[in-house]
Amino acid sequence: MKDEFYRELRKKTNSEIYIKAADKIRCFNCLDIGKVWRDRGFGAFMDARGSYDFLNCSKCQGNGCWSQCSFENNTKFRGIRICKESFDLMNRLNGFLEKDFQPEIDELEKELDLEKERELNELKEKYENVRLENVKKEHVRIENVKKENIRLENIRLENAVPDNAVPDNAVPDNAVPDNAVPDNAVPENINNPEPEWNRLECSNINQSVTEKSVTIAVDKIVNVVGIIVNAYVGDIPTAVSQCKKFTVSLCTGGSKESKTENKIVKEKDNYGNNVYVFLTLTQSQTSDTVWYGIRTDHSINLNGDMYVMSPSNIAAENLCQELIREKASNLMNVISSINMFKKI
Repeated sequence: MKDEFYRELRKKTNSEIYIKAADKIRCFNCLDIGKVWRDRGFGAFMDARGSYDFLNCSKCQGNGCWSQCSFENNTKFRGIRICKESFDLMNRLNGFLEKDFQPEIDELEKELDLEKERELNELKEKYENVRLENVKKEHVRIENVKKENIRLENIRLENAVPDNAVPDNAVPDNAVPDNAVPDNAVPENINNPEPEWNRLECSNINQSVTEKSVTIAVDKIVNVVGIIVNAYVGDIPTAVSQCKKFTVSLCTGGSKESKTENKIVKEKDNYGNNVYVFLTLTQSQTSDTVWYGIRTDHSINLNGDMYVMSPSNIAAENLCQELIREKASNLMNVISSINMFKKI
């Protein structure tokens, strides 16, 4: 009977509520009432004690002895209508569905809240690891730059020649060596140097938040965007703040239509380097009424891409400036087509 009972519950709308309540039942013959009913039969009217007998449940009480007479066969115990003695699945199912399921709804809401908290903590942990890895990479880059500067300075000092020194192999002032470079010669690649970067990161954003209140949903999705941006931008609070404000603007207004917008942020890091954030997000919202109409879930979905770029030479800086001037509708396609990001 238990398997059949659950099979019917799973066919119902809001089945998770019913199953939560059914999981508490130990005896599916009487639904934990401890009693069942049967017709008293012909002649019951003669003693004026009613048309029904209540009997102990033979499955869980150890006997099917008579308990009492009754004029009704729809008496409720703990909110569940008493069941018929003979096997009748629908009689038991309908009696069960008459109970108050608010306790189970409250339990499910608490479970949902705990699950959301767990998912948020996992997201925080994931992007905290990303942030720490980026901090480590930045530290290694800075140390390598320092070592390279020291190496170049040592070479310069080793090759330094006093102003009044005359080399042993000195040649007349008007002599021109065979391998001499003309004064107007252009060093190789000086006109088209390769862009070089302090930081070059890209990340896909695909997040969804569901809450009973639109305001709470917006707050939570904005918080999620802040966590992700901070992981890649680092210790630049103004950049994170601008991206969060952009997300608030994108997600408020009450429109159910999908909307896509771009955001470009330019700030400086702790070393004085320019840091550019190119962010595009598409938001969509849905609302669903669940659990007998007593709860409306508001969902906000965000999809998009974020690119973080910190130039270390003029060529890279010029590229960022070109991207700023790019048409908004074409911006992300241009960035994603850059060979540097294809290698990431």
